Amino acid sequence: MIRRISHCGRVLIVLLFMALNGKAEQGDFNLKPWGLVSFEAGQIEKGWYIAKAVDHVWQQGLFTRLGVDVSANSRLHIMVAGECHLTFSYPVIAGTYATEEPLYTLYIHQAEGVYTLGDQHQPLAEIGFGIFPFKYNPDVKDLGEYLFRTGTYPGYIINSFDFPMAKLLGLTVSDTLFGALHNVLLLTSETQMFPTQDFTLSYLGDVVCAKFLDIGGGVSWCHLLSVNDDFTTPHTVLNQVIGDSTHYYTFKGTKLMARFSIDPKVFFPSDIFGSEDLRLYGEGTILGLKNYPGYYAKLNERMPLMAGFNIPAFKLLDELSVEMEWYDSPFPNSYRRVYEYYLPLPSDFSDSAMYKSDNWKWSVYAEKTVAGGISLIAQVARDHVRTVTHDYMKQDKEEALRTTNDWYYMLKCKFAF
Repeated sequence: MIRRISHCGRVLIVLLFMALNGKAEQGDFNLKPWGLVSFEAGQIEKGWYIAKAVDHVWQQGLFTRLGVDVSANSRLHIMVAGECHLTFSYPVIAGTYATEEPLYTLYIHQAEGVYTLGDQHQPLAEIGFGIFPFKYNPDVKDLGEYLFRTGTYPGYIINSFDFPMAKLLGLTVSDTLFGALHNVLLLTSETQMFPTQDFTLSYLGDVVCAKFLDIGGGVSWCHLLSVNDDFTTPHTVLNQVIGDSTHYYTFKGTKLMARFSIDPKVFFPSDIFGSEDLRLYGEGTILGLKNYPGYYAKLNERMPLMAGFNIPAFKLLDELSVEMEWYDSPFPNSYRRVYEYYLPLPSDFSDSAMYKSDNWKWSVYAEKTVAGGISLIAQVARDHVRTVTHDYMKQDKEEALRTTNDWYYMLKCKFAF
């Protein structure tokens, strides 16, 4: 078995152990441990790996998460959590030990401090800093959440089963004006995609109107503060704007997002419906406001749109949602050129007909709490999932579901406290 436990992972284990064995006896100090274990398994019924069509690809994994929430005093709140992820590789490559055995990866899930300013009951603002999971669209189960799960140039989309959010590193400032308008300002550092360490400034706002309509929007100035301009805007021959040898494509760009959620149960309250039944929601994003000749000439090709509906489950299920997405990009949903050539360019392709007919994505998601802390989750989808490959050189940078016949299913059992 392969185990990848970094130095920060060992430190995290020690801190969690100390926290869980600490005493909360003085002042306002309060400690609340929490955790979960989840096992997930499923199959890509039809899909792709690199340029080869595949079917019946088994996918399996295990998550273990342990955390502690600490209220150091009435104003300071600290949240620390570590996570261990067990994965199996596809494909298994003979002679490549990394793909032949399961891989255990330990990493930080959350390490965040939040400080409250002003009156504690009606705070002026909350300031947070660290690494944290961030979700701005509470209705999304799979598709959507585009502002922090996409590239700008190129406009790839990333999502993961039962984790419809992003992990961010940086500073947040949030407040609520007039008791209704919620605002969040974020300054975040890129940690996952090249060029890393660049800073992005984002603003999000949302307001609930008459208890049935939630409207929100946001803007992100991606890679606004570059730590290395040679990486953010490469001045190379390969990166010259088509038809203009004096300008260059860049990872910098501005994203705009708008979303809505409608809950019609306000107009006909009934005990037969669950709390999430009948909700209709949607989200749209522009991945880069500026057009460039050549690859990024059309704005409509950089606008993913999604809509979802929670089918009435009449309390038999916690949630039963259907989501659809339209993304009229002529390019593969891939970041191959980003990773292999460090260029803000979409991946080239040979089968243009495939990528002209892959605009629709869909997902069906269901969740049921079967006992206190125990829940079952199922999803059938054609989304942006990618295969897990432990050999870095063999990782597929493109999504696995590329044609209208491709789809997969996943099942999960989760225990949480």
